[in-house]
Amino acid sequence: MAIAQAYLVLVERKRGNAAAAADAKQAALNTIDAVAGSKAGAGLKQRAADLKRWKQQGS
Repeated sequence: MAIAQAYLVLVERKRGNAAAAADAKQAALNTIDAVAGSKAGAGLKQRAADLKRWKQQGS
């Protein structure tokens, strides 16, 4: 889900919809934080952390 939300940020930015892009970015970060706080395996948590870093860098 977080990956789809992260790509939605890019789509909405291309469409010029900054508000929707910001909403999608926040949704992605919220989903990533939920994974980090869950009982998910270390591999999934690492992928979530990588995605979060990418999103926080402005993508």
